Amino acid sequence: MGLIAGFSSLARAARLPTLRVGASVLRHLARDGDPWSLVPESSLPQASVGDLILPLSCGIVRKGTLDEPTLQIDLEHVGRWGFVSGFSEVSDVGSDKLRFGNADLLTTKLRPYLGKTILNEWEGAIGTTEWIPLRIDPKVLRPKLLFHLMQTSRYKDLVSLFMTGKEHPRISPDMLARLRVPLPDIVAQDALVAELDAMDAETRALEEQIGSPQRVVSLAFESRFGLSLSELSAEREKTVDSLRLVDCAGNRDARFSFKFHCPSGKFAEARIRSLTSKRLRDFVREPIVLGASVSPSDYEEGTGKLYASMATLKGWAFDPASANEVSEAYAAANATKAFAEGDILMARSGEGTIGKLALIGPDVEGICADFTMRVRVDESRLLPAFARYCLMSDYFQHLVYAHKKGLGNNTNIFPVQLRDFPMLDLPIKEQKAAVKELDDEIDRFELKKAQIESLREEMERRIVVSLS
Repeated sequence: MGLIAGFSSLARAARLPTLRVGASVLRHLARDGDPWSLVPESSLPQASVGDLILPLSCGIVRKGTLDEPTLQIDLEHVGRWGFVSGFSEVSDVGSDKLRFGNADLLTTKLRPYLGKTILNEWEGAIGTTEWIPLRIDPKVLRPKLLFHLMQTSRYKDLVSLFMTGKEHPRISPDMLARLRVPLPDIVAQDALVAELDAMDAETRALEEQIGSPQRVVSLAFESRFGLSLSELSAEREKTVDSLRLVDCAGNRDARFSFKFHCPSGKFAEARIRSLTSKRLRDFVREPIVLGASVSPSDYEEGTGKLYASMATLKGWAFDPASANEVSEAYAAANATKAFAEGDILMARSGEGTIGKLALIGPDVEGICADFTMRVRVDESRLLPAFARYCLMSDYFQHLVYAHKKGLGNNTNIFPVQLRDFPMLDLPIKEQKAAVKELDDEIDRFELKKAQIESLREEMERRIVVSLS
């Protein structure tokens, strides 16, 4: 039986538009009776996504000045389940962008398991070329039903299997087009979409109430330290400022760009400095270091040595499930880049990820990636948990915005800049009290998030029941 299953899966793999036939793919093709379906073994007629696609009017917008201000929606603007927020109107772009055109929905090539699929609800919007635009024949499948299907755990599991690439895993449009969806009659589709939309609206309302971990922390800092979020927001609206030559002469790279000298950056730094005379460098017990680069040959399963890439920091907490394992030899050769309990890792590159950070807890070990920075503080003067919350708050994160270098998605911040960030200097007893307060707030946030997860699980059950 095992041999037959093996031959069967190899035959299926041979028809893939890629030569990637890893063990996990072969196991899936061998064991899953309906390996491409978003609702396995449905009794309804099914069609591939590729068979349902209509022609698109999308195009590429070249980098530079735009003809008119345009909404830009990139991956960092998309939260769980396609919730879009924080996008902006831009007049120029630093890299080529995709014009959404008449697409019904867009999903992402990069790390598709994150579920960043959105409905195209904006006239003339643009975004990263990581988007895959889809226009679906509504007479056969309602685009909104496909949107809900692409938020399910089944979708995320399938696209995870068929990704390629280690550091920046992507799924190709060809692989995506092979996924199959059940096709109930249109009346049944409309009824299901209406039910799912109502539940989706409920979860989105809850999402807006709880915000994000960063929002929770920033509100606590506003209450405890007077770091007003409304004042920072007002400063960020300012788009004009004067600049003296001495202002540029006093910084290391002599940048003249508005962003580097923007009023909001000056305001955030001055406001924090009104609370402290100390910088982060005054609290570290060894220099801040960049992580190590890695090659595919360095990966090895079963060692327990994790490679902490930027993907492991996206949720403001270290995610071991998103980390690949590296060999013992690689770990030994890069021992100076190792992380341990109490270390803070910060992503130093990439829009939507730059500045995000995590505090390393017990029972994990490994090497930090070359696009991360490791911070080790003197715990007798600065608690790692307090430092993490400081750097996570809106005011400190805005310093990342003001100091990062580069264009488009290729922005970076370095230890020489991070070490000069102002850092609150409180007695350890007060730091412990602040950490306790923030831990309690995050716990309440997690409880509300669990309510959302429960509603989403119910949505998946409704999908499976209705489309089986």
